[in-house]
Amino acid sequence: MTVVKLLGIALLACVAAVILRAYKQELVVPFVVAAGGVLLLSALETLTGIFSTLRTAFERYGIDVRYMGVAIKVIGIAYLIQFASNICKDAGESALSGKVELVGRVLILSVSVPVILDILDILSRFATYI
Repeated sequence: MTVVKLLGIALLACVAAVILRAYKQELVVPFVVAAGGVLLLSALETLTGIFSTLRTAFERYGIDVRYMGVAIKVIGIAYLIQFASNICKDAGESALSGKVELVGRVLILSVSVPVILDILDILSRFATYI
C-alpha cells in the first residue's frame, strides 16, 4: 500500500477518534487499536519485500542468516511494544506504558543473547592471537 493511502487511513482514523471521543469515550481505545491493526497489517506486504531483499543480501555476502532472524525479531518486538505502549498512553495508563516498554527491552535483550555470545566468542579468539 502506498504512503498516501496509509496516511489517509491514519488521518481518517484520527479524525474519527476525535469525533468518537466527544460522543462515546469508551469506544475510542478499541477503535484506535483496530485502526492501528489495520495500518500494521497494511504494512506487512512492504515488510515481506524488505525481508526478502535482506535475506538475499545476507546470503550473497556469506553472513549467517541466523543474524537476520535475530534482527527481524528485534525490529518486530520494538514495533509491537511501541504500538502497545502507545495504546496504554492513549488509554491514560502511562505507568503501564512504561512497564510495557521495560518488558520490550528485556525481550530484545533475551533475543539478542546468541549474537552477544558469538561476539564474545570472536573476541576471545582475538585475545588468543595477541
